[in-house]
Amino acid sequence: VGGDFFTLDDATKGELDGATYTLAGAVATDVSAYVMGYSLNRGRSRELDEIQAGAMTIRLNNYDGRFLPDAFTGTVGPYGTNIGPGKRVTVSAAGQAIFDGIIQGWDLSYDSDTSVNVNIMAVDALAQLGRRSFNEWTAVAGQTAGPRLTAILNRSEVAWTPNRVIDAGVSTLQGDLVTHGSNVLNYCQLVVKSDLGRLFASRAGTLTFRDRHALVDASPTLTFDDAGAGIAFISADLEYGDTLLYTDVSVDREGGTAQTVTDDDARDLYGIRRLDVGGLLLDSDDQSLDQASWLNGIYSTPQPRINSLTVDLGSLPTADQAAVCSLDLASVVSVSWTPRGGTAIVANYVVEGLAHSADARGSHEVSVQLSPISGGESLILDGNILGILDSGVLAY
Repeated sequence: VGGDFFTLDDATKGELDGATYTLAGAVATDVSAYVMGYSLNRGRSRELDEIQAGAMTIRLNNYDGRFLPDAFTGTVGPYGTNIGPGKRVTVSAAGQAIFDGIIQGWDLSYDSDTSVNVNIMAVDALAQLGRRSFNEWTAVAGQTAGPRLTAILNRSEVAWTPNRVIDAGVSTLQGDLVTHGSNVLNYCQLVVKSDLGRLFASRAGTLTFRDRHALVDASPTLTFDDAGAGIAFISADLEYGDTLLYTDVSVDREGGTAQTVTDDDARDLYGIRRLDVGGLLLDSDDQSLDQASWLNGIYSTPQPRINSLTVDLGSLPTADQAAVCSLDLASVVSVSWTPRGGTAIVANYVVEGLAHSADARGSHEVSVQLSPISGGESLILDGNILGILDSGVLAY
């Protein structure tokens, strides 16, 4: 890769102690001209699921063999050792980064026309955490999720980079003996689950923890609207059913007693539907009871919800394309949907998952997985909207 960097034996760029031509370090190579398409998936489908490691596949035009690994050809190709696992890859669309991760491998397939097709498989920071395991250690009692995650990332066997954004956390955690060989990502997800927060790799590759208070009274960053008043979407998946309907919620912690909250009226209407949350790191049964009460208050009645919507990126104005591509997990959006013959239904949602699918013909669809954010809109004294008695909820 060329550029204005220090160059050995160069009369101008090779001068020692000069500030103009510095050492390059790792320099990205733009291969967008050879991209035939890509697909990526990040996040989760529903808010009670664990956030999964993000994965991406990029299809490259390789008719001239430029993306063949040196190990196959026996000669050094135009990209040298960059063709191989472990290299960083960044994908952008509409001027926005939509994925940043590490290449797992190069999938090569040979066709009868003597060409070799290439697919790059890449994963994000969560997958990288999932490859690490612990030495035995004891977590400090009384921490919230943020300090606990920071302690994990700073351990020598984890050795995570400073590329992280970690909220403080809300719930207080107990001390915990972490056994040798246990998986780092699994334990991080248990910490986050205990707080009802979100742990994910951002679209720019930053390991991010958002605690549950991050969404309290959060304002939408953009609006989707099927009637022209916001960003247009081409389809939506709507639901009003029992997928997330629980009349009984039981929350248990390590070393504690399960705390169960029941909505008798909901039982009479829908029968017994139980949600069990176990093995948490909370340090008291009172906290378990608080979490059970919170979850029961949200899920004891069916919620009309828009589970997902799909956007045709190519049909949008440039500014709207950039706005959609700037969405990340835990972003808050407003969705307005008008049923035929009816009035507009408007609600705020949190982004739980994002998927992109693009090809060389110019097609680019973005699917946005959503969950209602009603549980994050707390009662505000004297508020015209959120200050109405019997209509809001207290923040947990």
